[in-house]
Formats: sequence, structure tokens, C-alpha cells
Amino acid sequence: MKPITILIFLLAAATFLFIGCAGADKSDRYENGKPKWKDKGGIREEYYESGKLEAKGPCVKGIKSGEWQEFEEESGAVEAKGLYKAGAKDGVWQGLYPSGKIRSTTVWTNRSKNGPFVTFHESGATNSMVVLSNKKEVGPYVQFFENKKLSVEGQYTNGMKMGVWTYYEAKGGLKEKGELVTDSKRMAQKNGPWEFYKNGVLSAKAVMDMSYTNGPYTGYYSNGQIESKVQFSSNNKTGPEISFYPDGAKKSEGNWENGLRSGEWKFYSAKGYLVEKGPFMNGQKNGDFETYFPDGSVRSKGKYEAGKQKGAWVYFEEGGKTKLMELNWTGATKRGRMKFYKEGKIWLDFETQVVMDDREFFGGNADSARYFGAIKPGEKLPKIKATTEEGVNLDILKGEYLVYEGGKLKLRGGYTMMGKNGQWDMFDPPGSKKPLRTENYKNGDKVEPK
Repeated sequence: MKPITILIFLLAAATFLFIGCAGADKSDRYENGKPKWKDKGGIREEYYESGKLEAKGPCVKGIKSGEWQEFEEESGAVEAKGLYKAGAKDGVWQGLYPSGKIRSTTVWTNRSKNGPFVTFHESGATNSMVVLSNKKEVGPYVQFFENKKLSVEGQYTNGMKMGVWTYYEAKGGLKEKGELVTDSKRMAQKNGPWEFYKNGVLSAKAVMDMSYTNGPYTGYYSNGQIESKVQFSSNNKTGPEISFYPDGAKKSEGNWENGLRSGEWKFYSAKGYLVEKGPFMNGQKNGDFETYFPDGSVRSKGKYEAGKQKGAWVYFEEGGKTKLMELNWTGATKRGRMKFYKEGKIWLDFETQVVMDDREFFGGNADSARYFGAIKPGEKLPKIKATTEEGVNLDILKGEYLVYEGGKLKLRGGYTMMGKNGQWDMFDPPGSKKPLRTENYKNGDKVEPK
């Protein structure tokens, strides 16, 4: 053999021995100058770029051999240990928790993961089991809760989830099941009919299309009764839906567009009568709505705009003929002319106003006090409460205030933001042409005659 040929052979052999212990990188240092490995008395130590220990074990004639340990960079705890044979992992390797308890066991043969792969909870209970072939999952897969009850079961083909997969709750009941396929990015996707469960009882059936709900959807109560039926398109409800109460009575019916209520909807009581109906736009009430008593008569009627009551609303006693109230609404608050009735005859007639902004709103409901007028930032809000002489606690009254008895005028006066103001007239008997008594007020205080 020629000298140059022998030299090339020896260099190649040296390179192989170097790779066997130190890895494929020809350099023994990182770019930051820190060493990648060091030999100490036949023990090779390998390091992360940070300088922390990455792995440690014996090298025999430059080749990894015997028991090695691998370390977690941040904590320095042993995260895996096992045997090297002829420079390659061989036999059973253990993954470890920081506590030292076994996290997993993996079988290595022919320089790859081949054989049973088992993971464990830190308590020692089995977490999952599957067989690996060239590092890819094949065949049945099972996973368990820490209480040893089955959590997941399914099938792998060449490292991909395929076929029917079933998921369970920690108490043991079914959670969901259906077919999985793997997409081009090797992500498992729900595809085809799927069933969903609550406490082990069927709660819904749906058709999935690469994890999007597409097609008919049926929801169920725990007694097996249908809760709702509707179509889905790309995870959004679309088209007509009908829903039911647990006893099978109709609950609601209407239409969906892109996951939002659209067009006329009807809502029913559990006893079977129509409670409310009206149109929706973009998922919000929009247009003329009516509510109903059990006998079918109108309870209230008025208009919504973008989900909020707007303008005049009329409320009736049962029977639908006798008015109880006529209110003006702006969103969640009453504002404008209000009329109240008793036995079909007017009782109260007045103006009310509520200004709601970040400076002037006080409280959080219709009976809270309100303050009107600009205030300085940080100024304490005074409590102003509007309660009529009849004990009706309302929003701030403003303008003319009229009280009737039997439909005839009994009391007349004026309110401003600060309370009673101006002349107040009392009529007795109600309906008299001239007041029996007159009083004067200023900012809520009675003004005595001079």
C-alpha cells in the first residue's frame, strides 16, 4: 500500500473515532469559544453552548460505550440515561423527571427507536403506550389518566393518527370519538362523523371536515331528547334552526347567517306558548318585536335597533287591550315621555331623562341615582334620588309631571334636574277646573309664601 493511501486511511479512521464520541461537528469548540466536550479519566463530558453539562459517559478507544447520562440545560437535572454500544444508543433508555422518577422508557436498536415506547406520570402510573418503528408510532395507542382510567385510544400508521379515535373523561365516561386523518403538515384533523359526550352521555353529533364543523349538527339533552338541529358551514351555524326543551316542546326557531341570527325568530315558553318574536340582523334584535302572555295576548311591543330598545314601547295587562305603560327607550334606559295606567285609565304622565357617560353616570341600574351636568375629574358624585310622591322610584324626572285618579287630573307640577320646581297644583276632586291648593318649589325645596 502506498504511503499516501495509508495516510488517508488513518485520517479517515481517526475522524470516525472522533465522531463516535464528540459528534459530527469537526470543531471541538462553539463560536463563543467554549468547549463542546472534555475527557476526564476515560469519561467524556459534553456541553451545551452555554457551558452547562449536556451529557456524560465513558468512551472506549474514542467510541461511546457503557452507561451515559443526559442533562437538562436549565436545571442540570438528569433527564435521560441508558447504554451506548459501539457508539450508538442500545437497549432500553429511560427519560427522567427532575425528581429522578421515570418519565419514559424507549427501546433503541439499529441506531433508532424501535419497540415499545412507554411514558409515566410522576406518581409512577402509566401515562401512554405505543410501539415505535424507526422513531415513528405504529399500531395501537393508549393513554391513561393518573387514576389509571383510560384517557385516549386510537391507531397510528407510520407516525400518523388514523382511523377512529376515542377520548374519555377522568371519571371514565366517553368524551368524544370519531375519525382522524393527518393533513399535509402532519397534523391530525377530525374528519367525518363525530360524537360528543357529557358525563358519558351523548350530547351532540356533528360532521367534521378537517376539524371544521361542516354539515348537519344535532345537540342532545342527557335524557336523549334532541336539544337543537341546525346546519354548520366552516364552524358557523347557517340556515334554519329549531331547538327544544328537555321534554320535546319547541323552544325557538329561526335562521342563521354566518353564525349570526338573521331574519324573524320565535321563542316559546316551556309550556308551549309563544313568548317573543321579531327580526334579527347581524345577530342582534333589529326591528319590531312583540312579547306575549300565555293566552296569546300581547304583553309588550316596540322596536329594537342593534340589540337595544329604541323609541316608544307599550306594555299591556293580560288580555292585550288594557295598557299598563307607555315608555320611551334609548338602549337600556328610559328617556322621554312616560305614561302609566291603572285599570285602563291613565295614572302618571311625566318626562324623564338620563345622561349616561363617563362623567355623569352614577350607579349601575335603573334605580340608581344620577347626576347631571359637567363635573371635574375626580370630583365626588352627589347622590340625587328621584322618587315620586306615589313611591315610584325612577330615573331623574324632568319637565311636566301629572298624576291622575280614575283618569282625571289630580296633581300637576314641574321637575328639573334638582327636583320639584315651579308651581304645583292639587285638584280635589280630581278633574276640577281650578286647583284646590297651589304650592311653589325651587330646586326641590318648598318656597313659603311671603
